[in-house]
Amino acid sequence: MIYRTHCALRLGDNLCHLHFMRKLAQAYPDFRFIHYAHRIYLPQLIEVVSDLPNLQLGDLESVSDGIGHFWDMKPHADFCSRNAWKNVFGQWENSPLKNEWVEFSLEHFSWLARSMNLESPIKSADDLLFDYPAIKREGAASPVDMLIVNSAPMSGQLPGYNPAEMEELVGELSQRYSCITTQPTKYAVSCTQHSCKTVSQIGWLSTFCKYIVMISTGPSWPTFNIFNKDTVQFRLILIGQEEINLTKNTEHAGSVFEARRRLQERGLL
Repeated sequence: MIYRTHCALRLGDNLCHLHFMRKLAQAYPDFRFIHYAHRIYLPQLIEVVSDLPNLQLGDLESVSDGIGHFWDMKPHADFCSRNAWKNVFGQWENSPLKNEWVEFSLEHFSWLARSMNLESPIKSADDLLFDYPAIKREGAASPVDMLIVNSAPMSGQLPGYNPAEMEELVGELSQRYSCITTQPTKYAVSCTQHSCKTVSQIGWLSTFCKYIVMISTGPSWPTFNIFNKDTVQFRLILIGQEEINLTKNTEHAGSVFEARRRLQERGLL
C-alpha cells in the first residue's frame, strides 16, 4: 500500500507534516509513504526522511498537472495524493483551536490519518517534538548562549514585522551574550547562513544553547526537538496570536517591542 501526500506551502508547513509522516512510516513499516513538496525545499527536507526506507520525498513540480498557482499546485489526479496543508478546507481558520498550535496539530493529524484509514501515532505535545537522527548526527559543537532565529516570517505569522527592529534587538543581545543568528546582520555575530547550515543543523545548534529567541518561521521548527527539551532554559517566540506551547520555559511576543520587554522582565536584557 502506498500513501501519498503533498503540500504546496512553505518550508515550515512541510517540516511539520514530514514529522507526522515519519511517525506514520514508523508505525506502519509495511506501508510506503511519499510526500511531494516544491523542489526548492527538497534539499532541506531530505535530511528529515533519509533514515526511513519506507518514507520518500517527491518533486511536486515534476508530477503536477500544471494547473493552478504555485501555492495551489498538486500532483496529477492519478497519484491520488492528499493535500496535507492544515487549512486546505478552511479547517484551521474556522477552528476554535486556531491559536493553539499544539491542540490544533493533534486534531489535524488525527483527521489526516483517519482520511487514510490509519491511526495517528501523535497523541501528545511530546509526540510533536522533532526527533529525526540528522539533528544529532554531527556530535558536539561549541556552546553559545543564545540562538536567534531572525529569518523573515514568510506567511504572515508576525504582522507588522520590521526587520530593522529585529536587527537592533540582535545588536543589544550580542553585547551581553555569545549569539548565533540565522540571517546576517550588521553586527559581528556568527550566522548560520554564512556557514551554509541547513535547518537540521540549526536544530543541532539549538541543543548547545541556553536561550532561543525565534521568529516563528521555517528554520525555527527543528529547534523544537527532543534533544534540547530539558536544556533550553528560556525560549521566546515572536508570533502573532498563535501560541506554540511545545516546551517548558516558553513565552510569546507579538512584536519586537514586546519581545524586548519580556526579555527585560526575565532579566535577560
